[in-house]
Amino acid sequence: MAKNERIPLKSDQLAEDLTAFNNLQELKDYKPRLEEYSMEMVTAAKNKIDLALRNMEQTEKRLKEFRQMHIAAEWEFHNIILGCKEQVIGQYGSDSNEIQALGLKKKSDYKAPKRKSSGKPKAA
Repeated sequence: MAKNERIPLKSDQLAEDLTAFNNLQELKDYKPRLEEYSMEMVTAAKNKIDLALRNMEQTEKRLKEFRQMHIAAEWEFHNIILGCKEQVIGQYGSDSNEIQALGLKKKSDYKAPKRKSSGKPKAA
């Protein structure tokens, strides 16, 4: 029957199948020789699609909610760490080894600003 059942059907193929299913429901005297193609089996397979789609949509919605919760938790953590760094600077000073442990530079590690030369050569 199908070539590769591990990939989803193309949307136009599924649309054709749904149209065929709807038209098949209109055939009141449809009685296949093989039970696997009975109206009950076709309807059950269609219901599986509907259920799987609803489950996927709910799962995607929950995934988005969890992703937003994760992002909010990361920002909360980040902001708390920034506050902790400020507290360490306030408690230990801006030139302490403790602020280096938090990934900050000591005040003395920054180079002092140098004066710009005026562009005139010095007289000798």
